[in-house]
Amino acid sequence: MNQILSLNPQLRGMFDMIPQLREMMQNPDLLRQLTNPETIQLGFSNFTLAPYKAQIIKNIERREARISCKDEIMKAIGKKLDKYKNPWLELKIQYG
Repeated sequence: MNQILSLNPQLRGMFDMIPQLREMMQNPDLLRQLTNPETIQLGFSNFTLAPYKAQIIKNIERREARISCKDEIMKAIGKKLDKYKNPWLELKIQYG
């Protein structure tokens, strides 16, 4: 929960203003329900704002594609660096 709050200052502000909300979110049973994939799927199936649901799924897929692309780039860089015994000295980088 602290990770989520550190990423979203507005949510952190809301939790700071409403201490009961922070206390409620410390409940392990509630956190388990909120992070349960079946509960999340049920929530999306009951989601009545279909256009937002499609946009959320589209955003998730776009972000997953970005992560995949970054992983592929890092693998390519790793392969390139593995070709050199000492890449700091031997590797030539062309700029421009």
